[in-house]
Amino acid sequence: ILEGYHNPGQNCLTCHEAHNPELPHAPEDCSACHREIANKKSVSHHTTLPCRRCHEVPDRHLSEPRTARAQKPTDKSLCGECHSKDAEGSRRTPRIELDTHGGRYLCWDCHYPHFPEAN
Repeated sequence: ILEGYHNPGQNCLTCHEAHNPELPHAPEDCSACHREIANKKSVSHHTTLPCRRCHEVPDRHLSEPRTARAQKPTDKSLCGECHSKDAEGSRRTPRIELDTHGGRYLCWDCHYPHFPEAN
């Protein structure tokens, strides 16, 4: 029933043994388990950013993903490094007034960074 739940399109036995669900080795890339997110991100403005640029990922996540979870940023400052009015970089990058934009909401409450948005 849960076949391909965390990696749609792949049979569980592609990575797991039937009677020992631990992985034989840790995945080398996030997309090994997060294929759907990787596919969306590949056509987004953030395609060149490595996952660990925005997510804190404990080393144990590669062997114990359910107990050592990757974390989203907890405030707007990470997004502000590229998107605030005074950030350095490409002029094509959308800029915002970091202190006032969105009020108390975090960036991903309204914007999904893995998905291409219309400008």
